[in-house]
Amino acid sequence: MNQELENYQHIEVEQTDRIATIWLNRPRYRNAQSRLMLNEMTDAFRKLDYDNSVKVIILAGRGDHFSAGHDLGTPEELEDQATLPYGKGTVANVNRSWHLFIENSLRWRDVKKPTIAAVQGYCIFGGLMIAS
Repeated sequence: MNQELENYQHIEVEQTDRIATIWLNRPRYRNAQSRLMLNEMTDAFRKLDYDNSVKVIILAGRGDHFSAGHDLGTPEELEDQATLPYGKGTVANVNRSWHLFIENSLRWRDVKKPTIAAVQGYCIFGGLMIAS
């Protein structure tokens, strides 16, 4: 497997034969989607899409749940928001939501390889967005 795919903090990537699995790896928070996790997913999808040895991509969640949705306030997410603020107010919230959730979903939708969501347990709001 590509060394660049092994240096993530919030996801894991495994490849068996021609099938790559992106694992959401925040089971402590039911795989709630932080900005960092979403960025790592985008990077992994892009690299796997270009990797000719990969024919199928699976998205799955470590632990009991696929994803409890958007991260609304874990300590890591709050620290990240303080480090990289989007600003305050309605416009800032809309911009953050658009860039993190809509644009990423559209990018992942456009991956050229068959992609399967292996859903178990909770799959709430943002979880449904990435599963679909």
